[in-house]
Amino acid sequence: MDDAAQQPLPDSAEPIKTRMLRLAFETVMRLQGKHPGQVRFLAAGHSHLDAAWRWRAFQTRSKAKLTFRNALRNIDQYPEFSFAQSSPQFYEWMKDRQPRIFRAIQNAAKRGRWDIVGGCWIEPDGNMPDGESFVRQRLYGQRFYLDHFGKVSEIEWLPDTFGFAWTLPQIFVKSGAKYFWTTKLLWNDTNNFPLRTFLWRGPDGTEILTHVSPLFGVNANDFFRTVSANRILPPGEELEADYSMSERQIRRRLDRKPLPEAFIAYGLGDGGGGPTPAEIDIMRTLQAADVLDIGTPTEFFSRLEQYRDRLPVWNDELYLEFHRGCLTTQGLVKRYNRRLELKARDAEIVHSMNSLFGDPYPEDELREVWKTILFHQFHDILPGSSIPEVYDDAYEAYERVETQANDLIRGGLYSIARRIATHNPALQDMAPLVVYNTLSWDRTGDVRLEVTPARTLRVFNADGSEAATQKVALGNRFFVMFTVSDVPGMGYRTYYVREEKPEAGAPEPAPWNEPYGQVAVSESSDGSVILENEFLKVTVDAATGWISSIIDKVNAREMLDGPANELRLYRDSSMVYPAWNIDPHYREKEIPIEPHPEMIEVRDRGPVAGTVAVRRMAHTSPVTQEIRLVAGRPFIYCATVVDWQEKKALLKTWFHTAIKSDTVAAEIPYGVIERPTRPRSRYDKARWEMPCQKWFGLDDGRYGIAVLNDGKYGFSCEGSSLGLTLLRGPRYPAAVVNAWGLSEPASDRPRYTDQGIHVMRYAIFPHSGSWRDAKLWRRGLEFNAPFITMRTSHHQGAMPPQGSSLICDAETTYIAAIKRPEDNPGRHDARFHQLVVRLVEAAGEHDTVRLTFHGPLLELTDVNDMDLLEFSSGAAGLVEAEQGAVTLNMKPFEIRTIKVTLIGSGP
Repeated sequence: MDDAAQQPLPDSAEPIKTRMLRLAFETVMRLQGKHPGQVRFLAAGHSHLDAAWRWRAFQTRSKAKLTFRNALRNIDQYPEFSFAQSSPQFYEWMKDRQPRIFRAIQNAAKRGRWDIVGGCWIEPDGNMPDGESFVRQRLYGQRFYLDHFGKVSEIEWLPDTFGFAWTLPQIFVKSGAKYFWTTKLLWNDTNNFPLRTFLWRGPDGTEILTHVSPLFGVNANDFFRTVSANRILPPGEELEADYSMSERQIRRRLDRKPLPEAFIAYGLGDGGGGPTPAEIDIMRTLQAADVLDIGTPTEFFSRLEQYRDRLPVWNDELYLEFHRGCLTTQGLVKRYNRRLELKARDAEIVHSMNSLFGDPYPEDELREVWKTILFHQFHDILPGSSIPEVYDDAYEAYERVETQANDLIRGGLYSIARRIATHNPALQDMAPLVVYNTLSWDRTGDVRLEVTPARTLRVFNADGSEAATQKVALGNRFFVMFTVSDVPGMGYRTYYVREEKPEAGAPEPAPWNEPYGQVAVSESSDGSVILENEFLKVTVDAATGWISSIIDKVNAREMLDGPANELRLYRDSSMVYPAWNIDPHYREKEIPIEPHPEMIEVRDRGPVAGTVAVRRMAHTSPVTQEIRLVAGRPFIYCATVVDWQEKKALLKTWFHTAIKSDTVAAEIPYGVIERPTRPRSRYDKARWEMPCQKWFGLDDGRYGIAVLNDGKYGFSCEGSSLGLTLLRGPRYPAAVVNAWGLSEPASDRPRYTDQGIHVMRYAIFPHSGSWRDAKLWRRGLEFNAPFITMRTSHHQGAMPPQGSSLICDAETTYIAAIKRPEDNPGRHDARFHQLVVRLVEAAGEHDTVRLTFHGPLLELTDVNDMDLLEFSSGAAGLVEAEQGAVTLNMKPFEIRTIKVTLIGSGP
């Protein structure tokens, strides 16, 4: 563009253009019943750039280059112009591939013309990443900004994310944010979200100043359509609102005058591009007309500070009444995400423990695993709303980092195992097996070791007593299953195994001196199959194949008021954004499933487990459901295997319980939310599909029933009935032409998502007391984080056959993560150790935690309270350290990070 673009408009033209735009502004304002002088706009250039969507991730790198180059050109050409951009991932691409552009961005940021916003590594989904993933989004994102721009972003910037977990204010604020901006709540399909500028309060009490406004194009009406809704409280008034209130109840408490400040983020987006010359010209002209100011988002939020004491409080999640299907679409990517989140955690824990012995800590490899997980949590990848090629690329990346994570875990556990005194003369002919527990409480559960079809294993405790074992088949693979008990938290226990070839006709070894009884498998007079252990009696109905009864034997109570594990298939033909949206009337469009199963058979019967398999057709999709009961465990383990052939359909499994409760509890990232089982308001009525993490459940305070899952995020509750959404089959979004795979003709591209075989695991957990009494946060983690095993040799070692390096004594708090600090001064000193320990209070209660370190430690020298970016929180006197132990008090739903310094040496 030539120099003329920088010059003011000629005198003859400028007044006419200015007058026309001012007239348009005044007309629209008056049509809304507002005086034009009541509101001052601030406009900032921006480009929303999807990391992948209708194009592939490698193409986004080119889009980012073009977008950033355009923004820099505009900064050079227009003295008033400013630009804001989120996503440190994009900046890292520029740093690594376009260093000249990156240096120019750094220079523009120093001059205040480029606003770095959005401290998450990428703009992620707001519900499905787990709590630690959100922490890492912020940790890696904000650290990148600090390293390369000398500051962190004060604005979390998620314009296009599909709803937000209630716990995010604490995560945002403890990682440097003061403000939060989004647009997506304006997309609701049922109700208007009642507020535009407010304090969003999380369950722990943390508040963040939040603003909701549209992304603007060049349409003048867009500039003003949110103004009349942007109202705050009259001076001296207070309001705490949530979804139990109606829009009218909330809005009648607000001042009739609009907030005097409004925000415009303008520029081409989705595929990047940024502000066009025409848009910039409009903004410059409106500024000349004294209608708006051109500035940065940081300047806008600074203006809002003067109104902080008049802002209403929103004390609830931010639920998007739209895009509910994103909790289910592309089930495989969601299961990969869940599995890798836990494996990254496990890898960090075992290597953190090993680092106390002076082992090198693989920080680069762990960071690569985490960054791959974080990138694929982008709000069009993890939600399932991208084209097929995006998922081809995602699965390739997932497989690569899963292999890397598995190698890291094996390497770390090998280092632990070689330090354990495994030599046992009485069991010399057996191989030591180290079972490691990465959770922070002592655990009992089952372990599966793979064997060939012709072999089996016998398992012995260190005292020589034999454990009950059972060989089970999973598909075409065979495993020996046995129960381990009281494996220490953050610790291990050594067993001994001997591989054998069973003699023909030899009975399964069944030493009943173990503290776990046999699972009884029997058949009733009507052909129904009954599974029974010391906790539960479960009946699988012969006529339907559904679970017809669950009797809690401890409390002598029937837990069902109808079938459980009942599959229902529905027509899901949303015409608008089908990959994103569930048809709101799907419950009225049920597709009949064959009412009688093709087959019911007992798959496993033995001292450890009993399994029933039920096979049927769900329309055109073959389904096999397995129901398993394990000795000594109060859970009903379910696996549903579907060869999914349905298009425009939705599959749910229902659990019709006998629990009468006003609320349904569900895990959310580093927290729990309780929603009503029956709507109290129009807002509640619109929450007919709800997000969860690893569990959700009903209880009446005396009894309850929960559903655990290993990678499903959407569920519903209708009174006493719980529904877990398993699968969808919507049409894929349309691809831009250059996104097609080079080796894949367009005619071969799949048209519908999720087609093929899916294995979906979940468990039913009847329990006494409330969800707090049952410690459901522990049960969800146990279901998703199996024991890790390592066979080793007989050898001497400094560590006992059973032990733990870190004991966490707490009632409602658990260790969520252990890692080496990002700033690690002991990196090159084998005697100097620092660990970052993340603690989460999970029940909304006050708790006292005592952490005791064991092992090759000489001295615990220092403990510091940290924020989520691993800088000192400035909170003095909140942590006590003495005699190798740390004591601290946790507040309800608090996320706490401490850094411990230890001087030690080890074998």
